[in-house]
Amino acid sequence: MYDTAKYYDEKIPIEQILYGEFIKYDSMLKLVGREFAGSEATEINVFIDLYQFFLPIFTHLRVENYYSMTACALNYCAHIRDYFRTRHGVKTNIVLISTLNMSANNTKYYPKYNYKYRQRIEYNEKIMGVYKENMSVLKLLTAWIPNTYYKEGTVEAGVMIRHAILNEFNNGLPNVIISQSDYMYQLPSYLPQTVVFRKKSSIVDRTRLDESFSYNGLTAGMYYIKDNKGSVKGDITLPSNAMSVFMTLNGIPRYGINSLYNISTVLKIVNTMDVNDITYGDIDRMYQHIANCIPTKRLALDRDGFANRFMAIDARFQEKLYAMSPEANDKTYLVGTCNIQGIKEINDKYFIKTPIDLQRLIQ
Repeated sequence: MYDTAKYYDEKIPIEQILYGEFIKYDSMLKLVGREFAGSEATEINVFIDLYQFFLPIFTHLRVENYYSMTACALNYCAHIRDYFRTRHGVKTNIVLISTLNMSANNTKYYPKYNYKYRQRIEYNEKIMGVYKENMSVLKLLTAWIPNTYYKEGTVEAGVMIRHAILNEFNNGLPNVIISQSDYMYQLPSYLPQTVVFRKKSSIVDRTRLDESFSYNGLTAGMYYIKDNKGSVKGDITLPSNAMSVFMTLNGIPRYGINSLYNISTVLKIVNTMDVNDITYGDIDRMYQHIANCIPTKRLALDRDGFANRFMAIDARFQEKLYAMSPEANDKTYLVGTCNIQGIKEINDKYFIKTPIDLQRLIQ
């Protein structure tokens, strides 16, 4: 029996939770300065992972203002757009990626994939109802806002983002992904000019500190290990495109994927594995290399077990599956009708208590 009292809290309004997910401007200045030093770009693509943004509210039941989810999501867009415009003179194309991450593409290879969070969402029927209604409104309003898009799907947000960058937003611009998903650690190595901003906060002397950080194709491995395992001794380097193999062998704790070998062992395996085998996802050759590195008695899984874990995790393989689906080939989300007056009228009527920041959003 699922113990709802263990997870759900009615004391904190969801608006407070969602605004706490914003990365502050001081932190973004540091992240942009680190990742884009010397860049002359005047335009940038920003992908916001709504699954991770909304995930914390599924531990709550209190909704003071019915359309607060919509308002908070659009106000995050306004927050990001205003930052890049006022601090760097950079135009933003913002893409909201909406999914509940219930993809059968993952679970058919690893049934317990993301089980903890799938269960938490499914059992909170109250918030789920509010969420669905808000997503309908958010989809409508986003289509009225210039250079702002709402992409809906059923698979991993990282898979949707990878597909969008390779197809609809293959425009040569730098890409920023805002997400707290461990899955995203794969993407910078697989996509050009792509970095991830990850929200992180801590409380010191009752003061909440924004400790958000960023990573790119060179630093993703180090930050993934540090984020999941704690302190890191020395530099962590992974060969090109090896993040998903590392995850397959060392696990993704937050996704319910257990570790098969410790970090030192996995690093030895992936750092001696043929880069081409990793790049092309040659499962037989990768598994043979693992078997050569690990004594037979210590092999944690057979070839098929490795294959299933790898295919459930690898963003490149998952994107190929996704690319064949109708939702991947639906480009209607790119078609919008600028309707500033319409969104102002709706804002005045339905968002009185949680207004949308139209002044910063529509620039």
